[in-house]
Amino acid sequence: MDTLIFEYTNAKQEYKRYELTNWKEEGHYLSGNTTENQFKTFRKDRIHRYLTHQEALVSPYSPPPPKIISDTAPDNRLKVLFTGFKAAEKSELSIKAEVAGLRVMKSKKVTSGLDFLICGANAGPKKISQAMQQQTYIVSEGQFYGLIETGELVD
Repeated sequence: MDTLIFEYTNAKQEYKRYELTNWKEEGHYLSGNTTENQFKTFRKDRIHRYLTHQEALVSPYSPPPPKIISDTAPDNRLKVLFTGFKAAEKSELSIKAEVAGLRVMKSKKVTSGLDFLICGANAGPKKISQAMQQQTYIVSEGQFYGLIETGELVD
């Protein structure tokens, strides 16, 4: 597979050109090996432009993640699913999500229409991959706290 080259701005507003080898596209993300031989994942909504192989991508650009609007009608709230957490942690996080105006899904499966998969230390790689393929944003516990505090997903 050829090297994918693009220009990217991270959450700290640092602008950089990246070259990825052995890259793959999954939903809102691109991942692969950088020239420093590090495996990295990039959000497509932060890519400014592609310098090579844009035509090889199914969906080269992605909209930014949705923002939390706390006064949204209950059935129209953004949907979150917690995975990889102990029961007590999941319960506490679910309460915080509900208070923030998110709809916590009770299913153990990644379903269509899921907006955010919140991943703990024991999150399974198959569930994460399935969520990426279904255009779901993958969020760490730390990012989750930023999301409920600011209403926006940050890196």
